[in-house]
Amino acid sequence: MVKLLGVSSGRLVICGDFNQSLDLPPRSTRVQRSAARNFAALLAEFQLFDIWRILHPDDCDYSFYSGAHKTYSRIDYFFVTADLLNLVSDCKLGSMSWSDHAPITLQLPDSRVPTGRSPWRLNESLMSRPEVVEDVQRTLENYFKENTTPDMNPLTIWQAHKTVVRGVLIKWGSYFKKQNSSHRLTLLHQIHQVTTLHKKQTDPITRSTLVGLQLQLTEMDKWDYVWAA
Repeated sequence: MVKLLGVSSGRLVICGDFNQSLDLPPRSTRVQRSAARNFAALLAEFQLFDIWRILHPDDCDYSFYSGAHKTYSRIDYFFVTADLLNLVSDCKLGSMSWSDHAPITLQLPDSRVPTGRSPWRLNESLMSRPEVVEDVQRTLENYFKENTTPDMNPLTIWQAHKTVVRGVLIKWGSYFKKQNSSHRLTLLHQIHQVTTLHKKQTDPITRSTLVGLQLQLTEMDKWDYVWAA
């Protein structure tokens, strides 16, 4: 899939899977060389630049792994016009975490001003954890015991208890979020290490290890997608 990200005052950014590599293998065929030349000529005609290669002139990296051919290639790109070259601060190829394609990111300046934080929402999954339920119950018991006095308006007590419960849930949500982020970062680090090894030696054992790690990450991210939806 190829996407046109933006056209403004003559500025153009195109990204996606072009199914064609500009980096030819050492033993490339005549067909491969011809296709690469035609691709490069098309980019030159529209004055588009392979920004990842400009920023990483000597690097050898890949964005796609073909399970059928057991080969790596770089076929995912960001192409930009010349007037954007000096604005790009970075362009990176990530690890192939849950797809046979690696994510490619482009960093450009953003003039948008943040408008504030989004409102808090209850993560219902917290209530399926016994330790959270126990903490909420204990906190509420103590709250009502300490604040139910003759001089305290019952309506005030009832309205304020929501804030107390929310504080407990925010605490646990933050704890599990940090735990989840730590586990995810560990998985991504392991995926990166095994991917780097597999690019050098494409043996089936390393590939099997990589697929197992990718499945763990996919399962982990699935719940984040459900919650976001």
